[in-house]
Amino acid sequence: MAVGCSFLASQAVVAFLAKWVDFPIFDYTHIFLVAVLFGIGTDYCILLIHRFKEELPNFETVNEAVIHTFRSGGRTVFFSSLTVLVGFSAIGFSNFNIYRSGVGVAVGIVFLILCLVTIVPILMFILAQNCSGR
Repeated sequence: MAVGCSFLASQAVVAFLAKWVDFPIFDYTHIFLVAVLFGIGTDYCILLIHRFKEELPNFETVNEAVIHTFRSGGRTVFFSSLTVLVGFSAIGFSNFNIYRSGVGVAVGIVFLILCLVTIVPILMFILAQNCSGR
């Protein structure tokens, strides 16, 4: 759900930027967004959920487990996604249009980070509350 939201938001923003700011876009920009966002976004969500399942028995409340999950595993995911963001942003300095269009993925990574720190913790909390009755 978080990855889908980040994909839809980033696709809309990239289209807006391409129309109004002459943002580099190519036929493959959409494919880059799908491949990278769904690839790394799914991996990041799996990492966070797995970490959350490990932390859940160690805390009295679901809220404490979510907070501890993002203090430990969230830091890893954040710096990993920051590395991908810098990499795809640097592609924008390329002379080839097909490579420059990869900068759209950097926009997607920004939205992915936002979704990972907002939607994923909320879903963890809601689903764990409903499943465990805490």
